[in-house]
Amino acid sequence: MLLLSDLFDDQAAVLRGLHRLRFRGHDVVVIQVLDEAEVTFPFRGPMIFADPESAEQVRTDPEAIRAAYLERFGKFVGRYRSECLKMGADFVQVNTAMPFDKALSAFLTERKQRF
Repeated sequence: MLLLSDLFDDQAAVLRGLHRLRFRGHDVVVIQVLDEAEVTFPFRGPMIFADPESAEQVRTDPEAIRAAYLERFGKFVGRYRSECLKMGADFVQVNTAMPFDKALSAFLTERKQRF
């Protein structure tokens, strides 16, 4: 089973679903696709961030929240990574700046070497 997603959803629900797949004997590969800005949070100056799914907007100074954002984001990704490791699923994070075929090829080559 291959899951391609940014994983910005109810983390507990996503992990329950992944655990069910593994329990049923499926080989699970989770590929988290992120924009580089989501990972590095390079924003400067006053910004308005808009949620594309809810249209909710937040006006803030990115420099004031950068450290907290990066810490929370790191914990978010770290939980997926550690839970996938515990259940024997592969977890790969890819960046939209890298061509997807290259990212997938690199992952498949690395995975083949493990088996």
